[in-house]
Formats: sequence, C-alpha cells, structure tokens
Amino acid sequence: MELFQSENVLPGITRISSFADEFMYLIDGGGNSALVDADCGIGNVKEYVKKLTNKPLKVFLTHGHIDHATSAHIFDDVYLNPADDALYRLHCSQEFVDSIMPPFLGLENYSKIKDYIIPAGTADYKPLTDGMVFRLSSE
Repeated sequence: MELFQSENVLPGITRISSFADEFMYLIDGGGNSALVDADCGIGNVKEYVKKLTNKPLKVFLTHGHIDHATSAHIFDDVYLNPADDALYRLHCSQEFVDSIMPPFLGLENYSKIKDYIIPAGTADYKPLTDGMVFRLSSE
C-alpha cells in the first residue's frame, strides 16, 4: 500500500501527501534539508523522506495537532514552539491517537491501515521561537 506521495512544487520544495490527506513540505537548501510538519503517524514518513534526501534534516512543527506532529518523535532534530507543548503532548499520546484514528479516518479506511500506524510518542524537541533563523544552504 502506498502511504505517501510527493511532487515538486517549486525548485527545492517537495510537497509530501500522506494517506490521511495531510501535507508536509520538504525544503532542500543545498547543504541541509527541512521538513515542515510530521503527519499523523500512518506509515514511516522518516523512511519516505530518506528516499527523497540524504542530507541532514531538521523538522519544524507548525503546531501540535495530531495531523501535523504525531510522527515527530521518530526524527532526531525537531523544533516546536513551547507554547504548543500541552496540545502536542495530548495529541501525540497513544490514548488520543487510539481514540481519534477510527472516527478521523472512518472505520473502513482505519481497518485497511491500522497495521501501518506507528506507535505514538513525543519528541524531545528544541524550542522554536520568534526570530530564529536557520540556514539550509551549504555556505
């Protein structure tokens, strides 16, 4: 089953879509890459991203909702605004994922993909705050 698809939307920017219709963006800056958001945990998006880039990767979470952050804990270098910590911890808890996935996907879709859902967890993220600058170029 194909859980992810990708398309180049601009030079150096790839949109990744997942089974549950979330979008993530992979940005190639030359020397490093960045992934914006980390889907709801259906399939291993980290392994998929490795097929698209072998460069060092930072993950930036726009917020802590289940459909933007659940797979973050499988990455090594994750950033999130600490103001979203409580929401992130709730939405990425196993109890929340187990309760929301069947109604979110519908029972028929859920039964098709339940074996592809990765165990939930939270990343030991770094704080993302206003004014931070990240250079992805090799310069």
